[in-house]
Amino acid sequence: MKIKDNLSEEEYVSMKKSFFQIYHYFLNLRALEKEYVSCLLKWAIQLNVSETEVVDLLSSEDRPTEGLTKVEKLKNLYNLVLMIYLDDIVEDAELKIISEYAEALGFKPHIVNDLLKSIVTAPFDDLSFEEVKSQIHELLEMPG
Repeated sequence: MKIKDNLSEEEYVSMKKSFFQIYHYFLNLRALEKEYVSCLLKWAIQLNVSETEVVDLLSSEDRPTEGLTKVEKLKNLYNLVLMIYLDDIVEDAELKIISEYAEALGFKPHIVNDLLKSIVTAPFDDLSFEEVKSQIHELLEMPG
């Protein structure tokens, strides 16, 4: 299943941008463990990332997360959490990677679980996308 099938074009582009930011972050951080490489490859396949896009990313000297506001960082996390949930399988390795990235962006580790809970429960709570976004903004305001 390709993720694009379940998203609007705007959501797909936004999610892909967030993917490239986490991809760039981990590639520049250190030698990656097998589970990190596996997750990044899985996500790239789901997002239909082309070889050209990867080459462009690798040759870029941009720091995609520098200068982002707290809301932009949260949007990236939201996109990534949504991405890992869209295939209806949330793997421990995926949560580990996203949680580590969240901490690198300055968020507390629980934010990933809070985002996942908001996304997973929205249909059962009969919440619109805008209501979920509102909940996410409330999460930003929470201390701790």
